[in-house]
Amino acid sequence: MKYTILILALMSIFMTTNCGEKPVVKQVQTGYYYCPMHPEITDTKPALCKICNMKLEFKADSKTEEQNLEKEHANEHEGEAK
Repeated sequence: MKYTILILALMSIFMTTNCGEKPVVKQVQTGYYYCPMHPEITDTKPALCKICNMKLEFKADSKTEEQNLEKEHANEHEGEAK
């Protein structure tokens, strides 16, 4: 009985650890979709321009672009350090 409890306790500890893996972080880009021909036409999701039927293109917020560049720069240096 003692061994069963011990084994179950050890199994629960090993199952709850992540074995040194980095946690997965989901990145969400903020921005909007706009028509290249009619920049005044915008939407929060992919769509077509109401004037010319062109596919709206995604434009990230300036803060998001800066953060992405910083992360890419940090990742490049992290790879060099290894």
